[in-house]
Amino acid sequence: QLDLAQQLFEREAIVLDRLGNQHPQIPNLLAYFPLEAPIWQSLKSQQFFYIVQDYIKGKDLEAELVNKGSFSEEKAREFLHEILNVLQFIHEQDVIHRDIKPSNIIRDFNGRLYLIDFGAVKQVTQQANNLGKSTGIYSMGYAPPEQMRGHNVFPSTDLYALAVTCIVLLTGKDPQELYDSHNDRWNWKNQVQVSDSLADILDRMLQSTPSDRYASAEQVLKALNPSLTTTSVSSIPQTPPIQPSTQLQSTASPPK
Repeated sequence: QLDLAQQLFEREAIVLDRLGNQHPQIPNLLAYFPLEAPIWQSLKSQQFFYIVQDYIKGKDLEAELVNKGSFSEEKAREFLHEILNVLQFIHEQDVIHRDIKPSNIIRDFNGRLYLIDFGAVKQVTQQANNLGKSTGIYSMGYAPPEQMRGHNVFPSTDLYALAVTCIVLLTGKDPQELYDSHNDRWNWKNQVQVSDSLADILDRMLQSTPSDRYASAEQVLKALNPSLTTTSVSSIPQTPPIQPSTQLQSTASPPK
């Protein structure tokens, strides 16, 4: 079990390294390693897996929402456009983030958004070992039904979570306050004034059945701006490597 955990961790680290090197809004991976530590007051030890990534100087959107209040429609559209371009890139790499939420998006002091916490990232290419299936890593309120049930995940799985993130930023309310569990539907439009066009886009992203949502980030971008020509990753301006201090985070609990 420990060998399998290490294999999965190394595979994910390789994916993170590739993503960070190719997109300026994904932190670069600097190192990854296992660490064995003794259990307190025990002769046994436990294994942890760590990644070291670029430290992004800024605040995540959860903190921004607390400090600055709810987003306007204009600010929400700018947010969607920026993160959808990042999602379009990672989905083209056959990768799904699977944990989109305000605390996993950082705005640096120059205003650029970064998608972080790829500890839950999984390649979605369908292989014999069912890599496309959910492993139970998600955030309650943001994950769509197929993910919570442990079924296959899709690019639209990230789009659902992105839409939940957007309505949270627009309303300033937690997902639990916006979801009507009695009628099994999202009830957010009475909490904020937005255009019908944006409301329709978000409602489609929030459909419980994956096939009823947009199939790709590119489709959402085109719906937000029908005249938009999406940008290929090769034309994204690359920023020089950052040289700040690094942050250390655990990406896996010790196997039981």
